Amino acid sequence: MASVSTINCLTNIKNGVARELESVDVVLSKGNVRLLEVLARGRLIRGYKFKKYHMRVLLMNSDIVKHRFKTVCVCSKPSKPCYVNVRVLRKIYSRLGSSIESLTILSTTQGFMTISEALRGNLGGELLFGASGFVKEAMGLAR
Repeated sequence: MASVSTINCLTNIKNGVARELESVDVVLSKGNVRLLEVLARGRLIRGYKFKKYHMRVLLMNSDIVKHRFKTVCVCSKPSKPCYVNVRVLRKIYSRLGSSIESLTILSTTQGFMTISEALRGNLGGELLFGASGFVKEAMGLAR
């Protein structure tokens, strides 16, 4: 489920990358830890460190990472979740390819994962964040 702290976490990271900061601080929560694990697996952040009541996210400042974060938008909000099934994911992934992979994050029954991990596990779920091209396609097909 998309929580306000998870949305704020990604927004802080996105703004930090845009401003070319070395690190940003985010609220400590289980959802944020899971999100940061997915971003670290996708090599979009260098890592994160636990502080007393927050986490410090170590950012990567390359042009590629900056471009990827620039195209990300929030899909699900606590008041309006957006669910996609495997059929929709397969159709969009085959059309748009790996350009949308690393920052299209779903919350599934098995935790947070990228679109390719969800397809490998044959899972659908709540679409949390996505590349803007993916989001437009998914919203059209999910209805």
